[in-house]
Amino acid sequence: MFNEGKSLIEEWKSNREEVSKLFNERRNQEAKAYVEKYLSQFINVLLIVNSQQHNENRLAELDSDFKYAPANVMERIHFIKEHPQQYHSYIQLNELFKEIEKIYAKAIIIEANKH
Repeated sequence: MFNEGKSLIEEWKSNREEVSKLFNERRNQEAKAYVEKYLSQFINVLLIVNSQQHNENRLAELDSDFKYAPANVMERIHFIKEHPQQYHSYIQLNELFKEIEKIYAKAIIIEANKH
């Protein structure tokens, strides 16, 4: 279970510079597709680390159920969803991935110590 989330984080890390380059070259519409893709992957990681099934229709309801999540995660996800073609959305997404990577590592340790 935890390996799947780790591979999604690693995929973002290996492609984030390409997304940044698209924004720097003012190719926002091309970058938009990547932001939307990786936002979906971020949501998957968030759900994996919290041992929940992916269901975007219920995402708004799940906020209180997250044991492991970055601060203001739902507001940030909503902003990115509303403005995926903006560079600031890329910045937010990059920060969310950095934060979830740390949270992920912490969750693995905590969950391993429970057994």
